[in-house]
Amino acid sequence: MSIVSYHARVGENLLEALQTNADHFWSLPQDAGPAEAELLFIDKDWSALSWLLSSKAREERKHDTVQLAITLDKPGADKLDNLAWDAAKAREASKLGIELVDTKAMADEPALIAIEGRGPRDARLAHLGYGGRVFFPMEVSNLSVALDRITESDLRAHFDPETMERFDVAGFAWTKEPPDVLDTILIPIFNRLKAFFRRAALAGQYVLVGHG
Repeated sequence: MSIVSYHARVGENLLEALQTNADHFWSLPQDAGPAEAELLFIDKDWSALSWLLSSKAREERKHDTVQLAITLDKPGADKLDNLAWDAAKAREASKLGIELVDTKAMADEPALIAIEGRGPRDARLAHLGYGGRVFFPMEVSNLSVALDRITESDLRAHFDPETMERFDVAGFAWTKEPPDVLDTILIPIFNRLKAFFRRAALAGQYVLVGHG
C-alpha cells in the first residue's frame, strides 16, 4: 500500500483558496501556532491507526485480503457472477480461518472518520490527490472530543504484529519492525493527530483530509 495521508487545519478564507489552487495546500507549514494553518503528514500509518482503532476497518481489511487472494489465484475472477464470487470469498476466508461480516452494515466510528476523512468529498477539491474531505468547525469539535476519549490502552488492544502482517496492514512486515514500534511511532502519531484536532477545534478551524 503506497497511499499516504495528509490533514490540514485552515480558516475559511484559506479553504476557499485551496478549492481553486492545490498549491496552497502543499505549502502549508507542518509546525504552526495554535490558530495558524497547519499541515499534518501521517504517511502510510493512517492505515495502521485505522486497524488499531476501528472494528470496521479491521473487517474491511479482511475483505480486501480475501479479494486480493481470489484475484491472484483465480484468473478471470472479475468475470464471476455474484453467487460464484460470494462462494469464492467464503472458501478463501475459510482458508484464513476467518468469517467475513457485512461491513456495509457497520457504522464508521469517529476515530475512523477523523483518521481517514470518511464521508462526502468536496467536489471543489478534486484536484487534491484523490479528492479532499472537509470537516466543518462543529464537526471538528465533535471529532476532537471523540479522539480525546481514546487512550493508549485502546491502541494496544489490537496491536498484534503477526495478525497485522497477515492482513498486510499498511503494507508493512510488522514482525520485522522494531518491537517498540507501537510506542515509538504509532502512539506518538496518534497523539499528534489528537493534538492537531484539538488545536483546530479551539481555533474554530476547518480540517481538510486528503490522500495521495
